Amino acid sequence: MTIIADQPVKAELDKQTVETIDAIRAAIAGFARIAGFLEANPDLPSAPSLYPERVLVCLNSLTDPKAALALWMARAIEAGALVEAPSDSKYAGVELHFGPVHIYVYANRELLGERVRVVEEHWQLSVEIPAHARREQAEVTV
Repeated sequence: MTIIADQPVKAELDKQTVETIDAIRAAIAGFARIAGFLEANPDLPSAPSLYPERVLVCLNSLTDPKAALALWMARAIEAGALVEAPSDSKYAGVELHFGPVHIYVYANRELLGERVRVVEEHWQLSVEIPAHARREQAEVTV
């Protein structure tokens, strides 16, 4: 007599699990695009660092961080990236989006921006992003 253990029933994946799997696959594809971009552009200034949702490139140590930022942005746009230009109280830069992941190329805001005095002094990054490369939520200062 042979005894066969009950076989587990293959359950359907719930919506959240399917969405998570899709997001993971999209992130993997985005990181693959970033890896290809970095391999194709070994001469870009400054070294990237990997984080779970993005790659960071700090330009603080460069002689001309504005020129380096422009070069990174131009090359990424050529590779099909979409661009956003966020800034906060300490840093300014551009996010170069390859699907759901991105490269954030940045420096201390005073190295990239122009001092503007309104009521109080603040820094503003002026970067022109071509229309075809803008993310929908991108806020661009010209």
